[in-house]
Amino acid sequence: TQIDDVDFVNAMRIASHLVEAGTTIRLEPGDFVPGHDLHSILLAELRMERRIASELEQTDCADPQARRLVDAARAPRAAYAAWLKQSLGDDCSGDDPAARRDGTSDLLAHVISLMEQSLIHAFMHWHSGDRADADAAWATSGAAMMQMTDLVHLYASRASMPVPGPCPVPAVAVGTGDAHVLDRQAAQHCWQLATQAEASSVRQPIADWCGKIAAYCKDLSSWQPGQPHPATGSIPAGLASFELALSRYVTPSE
Repeated sequence: TQIDDVDFVNAMRIASHLVEAGTTIRLEPGDFVPGHDLHSILLAELRMERRIASELEQTDCADPQARRLVDAARAPRAAYAAWLKQSLGDDCSGDDPAARRDGTSDLLAHVISLMEQSLIHAFMHWHSGDRADADAAWATSGAAMMQMTDLVHLYASRASMPVPGPCPVPAVAVGTGDAHVLDRQAAQHCWQLATQAEASSVRQPIADWCGKIAAYCKDLSSWQPGQPHPATGSIPAGLASFELALSRYVTPSE
């Protein structure tokens, strides 16, 4: 949690910096294997640390603001990696990720991509001066975060966690004009996969979770700016106001 508190805030600040600078953002598809017990969680964290360290080694920023963001990302890496290695000891063996894929894996992968995509769109709307659309995109991203949290709780009660399928590349818009269309298309994919997962699930709590996502994403896939957002009333205030999120995560560093 301590590491996530550093990395999430810094990721938000990096996204804001890139969008404000007019940089076209192209995200790689998510690729990770979450753990389901202490050993596999530590292994999953160590894999991510190695990937982050590799990226940081290749990163050299001349711009002072960009350099500060990279330095913030670099600061906790060595100590955290050392702690992970010490905690793991000599046992770095892992389980078979394919064995932990189930009917929710593809849905989970698409929800992850929708979360990342709409998060970037929230910054694009904000920096273009459209606060209402920024709030809507942030609500879309926030609802996806909450949906994944609910799934983790459902599986954690059985000491398990599905491995996402291949995450689609987030369809980040070049300009704000396409952002709503791309988010609706992503929601439609999630709706279709959630409907399929609900029908195939043998556990009622998981089927109920899939059905809830299917209903929400169906509404989101036809949502239009100016209408009440489908997530309204089901997410915390901090996920409904992008200005509140910026004041909490982004602007304190400026």
